[in-house]
Amino acid sequence: MFPVIVEDVIPHWLFGSLQDDLKCMELLNRSNKGDPIFWGMSPTEAAGRNTLLMSMTYAKCCVQRLVPYHLIYAHTMINGSTANQPGGRFHVDVQPAYYGPDPSYMTAILYTSPEWDTQWGGETVIKTPDGSYSYSTYIPNNLVIFPSTWEHYGASPNDSCPILRTSLGFGFEVCYNRPIER
Repeated sequence: MFPVIVEDVIPHWLFGSLQDDLKCMELLNRSNKGDPIFWGMSPTEAAGRNTLLMSMTYAKCCVQRLVPYHLIYAHTMINGSTANQPGGRFHVDVQPAYYGPDPSYMTAILYTSPEWDTQWGGETVIKTPDGSYSYSTYIPNNLVIFPSTWEHYGASPNDSCPILRTSLGFGFEVCYNRPIER
């Protein structure tokens, strides 16, 4: 079933407003120690951005349609990369608990660049539990949803890309003890 791609997730007025906030990105983030630095926003800077909260709400609604349990918002990851920037390594979005990765989290990645040519690359590469790979094409305002324990990374754009590739990653905890009756 996963990964799932949802097209045209947030309204166009919100997508346009989001662009203003993403202009505040700086070259300062890392997924893991030792990874190359990529574009992002400090937690303090991101905290005051209403467009991020509204975008998360739309993403949560999309995840909620797929998962028949209540969801709790956990975190937002803001990321960007430029042409041929060293990409991140495969990673998971939840830290392993004492007995291994926690299966009760979902990741939803929203592609936020205002325009994109698919020939520029920038796809999300996801390693599924069976060892195969899924490639989610970067298309503005699309959302890719998958379990947070699945290894993945966002590929950097290639040398044909003249703009910053941006995305928002939202994490949600799945409350398996609170099913939703449909």
